Amino acid sequence: MSYIWYRRGVVQELDDGNTKIKLKVGLQQRPTAAPEEENAAAGADKKMASARARSGQASMTLLGLLHYLWTEAGFNAWAPSMNGKRSVGLVHYHLLRVASSTFAGRVRLSSNLVIAATAADRQQAALNRAKSTEAMNRRRRLVAVAPLAQYQPGMEAAGRLPIMGFHGIPHLTLSAEDWEVLQRSFMAEINGWMSGDTVIAIAQTDVPTPAAGSMKARVVDLALMTVTPQWIPVDSGYEAAVVAALVAAERRFEKPLRFDAGTEQVFPDFWLRDRSEIVPMEVWGLTDPDYVARKEQKIAHYDEKYGPGKWWQWDAAAGAPIPPFP
Repeated sequence: MSYIWYRRGVVQELDDGNTKIKLKVGLQQRPTAAPEEENAAAGADKKMASARARSGQASMTLLGLLHYLWTEAGFNAWAPSMNGKRSVGLVHYHLLRVASSTFAGRVRLSSNLVIAATAADRQQAALNRAKSTEAMNRRRRLVAVAPLAQYQPGMEAAGRLPIMGFHGIPHLTLSAEDWEVLQRSFMAEINGWMSGDTVIAIAQTDVPTPAAGSMKARVVDLALMTVTPQWIPVDSGYEAAVVAALVAAERRFEKPLRFDAGTEQVFPDFWLRDRSEIVPMEVWGLTDPDYVARKEQKIAHYDEKYGPGKWWQWDAAAGAPIPPFP
């Protein structure tokens, strides 16, 4: 896969088949942080507000890392044979598989990645616990990936990140100020979570510390991503409706994720992959002037590359019904 939106060296394919990535905040915490790490870790407002990146990134953001893991694990793609097979345990297994061949600097990502695990899967929970303990002993930061717990009023004021599948994962502490920053940076995801959507959180923490027979770790950076019941990422309720319709029609499709690409990079909302040639799919969901101008640019791009009428689009903002799929 090409990562042209990153500067050279941010994502490196190694000769042994592994991948090396450069994160904004490294996983090894030094007693005295280097200036770059101090700047990266200072100020929650600056950290979380930078989660949505610009083109030419000199490092991978947490949202970019989540997109990387999700894409390499194949959870942004769907085929009818997958129906009913995706679960928290399967997500844990495949994200860990990808992380085992990914290095963040000199650290193998799987060594510091804790992932949602069910109470029934004691092996995955024990693995989370062992990695958390090792991170505490070796002064390493953790990266945690888990769905947010079902929303209950007051969760945002509880002082911790509420996640499901928390077994073996330290308590993830989060200040009220950080919650405010998160709500500004990921307003759509937070609103969706409060309305019942499934939202995946990826959090980077400080070194875990002991806490009343367990462990806790302070969240230093955080990003969110909404997914459907099939674990397909979506950017809006309109996209979720398209996913539901494609799944019901037993179609094969993919949601391309943007990583940290700038707006100049053209990504369709979906690729339809069960035709003789792949078909780009666009869902037009807004009407503001900037969005409409970008919409016109993308229409011209698709018409030139694929031909008028040879790609799929839905003007959801106009109240039109979902058109038939090719």
